[in-house]
Amino acid sequence: MRDWSEKEAQEFIDVVDETEFILKKGNVDFQNTDMPGIKRCVICKQITLFYRIIDRRNIEFLRFWNNNQDFKKLSL
Repeated sequence: MRDWSEKEAQEFIDVVDETEFILKKGNVDFQNTDMPGIKRCVICKQITLFYRIIDRRNIEFLRFWNNNQDFKKLSL
């Protein structure tokens, strides 16, 4: 596994910030999971974000998941 360059890391941070902004606006509802109240959003092809909405102003990011890992091992 290779490390991300500084540019790649910054681009990832920018996408996460943009996703958070979209979630706070409430205009988009991402995919539900089997876990009540927890949704997921693909940040990039390698990373999925699991989150839950606390209220209109607060979103809790629960886990950034490497999509190459075994999904059965995911615990939140």
